[in-house]
Amino acid sequence: MSGSTRPDSPDIAELAAELEARRNLTDLTLIGQGGMGHVYRAYDRGLHRWVAVKAIRPDVVGTGGEGYRRFLAEMRTLATIRHTSVVNIHYADTVASDGTAAYFVMDYVDGGDLEDALRERRRTGQKFTVDEVDRIVRPVAEALDHIHHRNPPVVHRDLKPANILLPHDPHSGSGTTAVLTDFGISIAGDDTRVTSTGLVIGTEKYMAPEIFTVASTYGAHLVDYSPATDRYALALIVLEMLTLTAFRDTMSTAAWRGERTLPRLTADALAGQDATVAPQVAAVLRRALDNDPSRRFPSAVAFLDALHEASRGRVGDTREVPVAWQTVTAPPPDTRRRRTPVALLAVLVVLGALGALGAVGFVGYRQIATPAWDAPDARIVNAFPDLLPSRQGQEGWEGMTCDGAEPHGAETARVTCHSDALTLAVVDFGSEDARSAYVPAGGLQPLEADGCRIRVAEATEPGGAMSVFPDSGDRTRYAMLLTGQTVDASVSATDVVGTIPVC
Repeated sequence: MSGSTRPDSPDIAELAAELEARRNLTDLTLIGQGGMGHVYRAYDRGLHRWVAVKAIRPDVVGTGGEGYRRFLAEMRTLATIRHTSVVNIHYADTVASDGTAAYFVMDYVDGGDLEDALRERRRTGQKFTVDEVDRIVRPVAEALDHIHHRNPPVVHRDLKPANILLPHDPHSGSGTTAVLTDFGISIAGDDTRVTSTGLVIGTEKYMAPEIFTVASTYGAHLVDYSPATDRYALALIVLEMLTLTAFRDTMSTAAWRGERTLPRLTADALAGQDATVAPQVAAVLRRALDNDPSRRFPSAVAFLDALHEASRGRVGDTREVPVAWQTVTAPPPDTRRRRTPVALLAVLVVLGALGALGAVGFVGYRQIATPAWDAPDARIVNAFPDLLPSRQGQEGWEGMTCDGAEPHGAETARVTCHSDALTLAVVDFGSEDARSAYVPAGGLQPLEADGCRIRVAEATEPGGAMSVFPDSGDRTRYAMLLTGQTVDASVSATDVVGTIPVC
């Protein structure tokens, strides 16, 4: 039995004996490990195939209690799923001697995972193209939609590159380019989870914003993992493949757990093949990564379909005009003088057209790179001209880049600005009465200077949020939310707000 002994796995011999005696599985070899247990490869002598065995530690499963019942219930659910891109669970059982150490047997996928592939692409600097992303990720999207449409829906809860297996030979076995595994069972040592004890289920790097919002406001036990949280994680993975940069790595912890704003996706952020469609790709990703779950794509496949269409959104290149002009041959000598006026007119027309195209091109570039504000957002900008820039994508207060964002709840409009250290959201409730429902009943500090009155709810911990409610002039319909590592209980409202041009 190759590789079947490990100093930190004293029960390996018992597990090996159990599998051979009861399941006819031999050649147990460790191939992976995480916070909940170990994963092994084993040979099924009866069916002449390799399988994977995941053994869950006794202290994780519990002594036949709630943990073990949850484990068995999840395994029974997964055992009913039949999809070519979902790892197939064969059976689950316990080690016979004490009945507490649990294991399950599933398909063995000969290959690496998407995390390995991303690591290699970062080493070479070769970004995934949209076409490559579609080819690799589409089977996973189809698998997610399949489990989400079950009754009741099955939510993965821990979708990340390490849980997407990539077969070495996609044409063998199930014939898929990717296989989804680890449905909330395995957890790496550096992962965090939300449970009844207050931890977070899943990997923070691939968590949707609403998970943190609900956990921090109402408690971790009320976090509702939904198909939308799985689809958000898929969009995070796609963004990471396209740019080789994880969205989480572009902001502070406070911003990640608060109001997220997608950075500008410029042409050089994508693979060369997709550079010309960066605006279209960015628009799709903005919807897929919306902070509001209801505004995201209705299915994982719909998201990939939109991304595919965006990659085909190229328009005709004006460089074709001068190329065509240069291929025109000169007329014969005896007709050149007669045709000169027409030729000159043609030259003038072409040059004029090119000049107009250049001007339009510059304006078009400006409109794409820094578009004008939508009317509802423009109202916010006009109310705070010293705080927000005149166009989207430009820098506002403290050098933060500002863009329009989808409003939440009773808000009529929202503008968000972000930097490495801070995130600022300025929202419009439409009226003071509508805003009043969101103003805390107590704990507000009133401040006034030169006729500018505001009320402030200070942050109570590092990385917390400071809420600002203007109370003078025509600004009583607005509110601001400032988050960042520098916003905590050690910084007073006067220190922070005194530098913000609220009035």
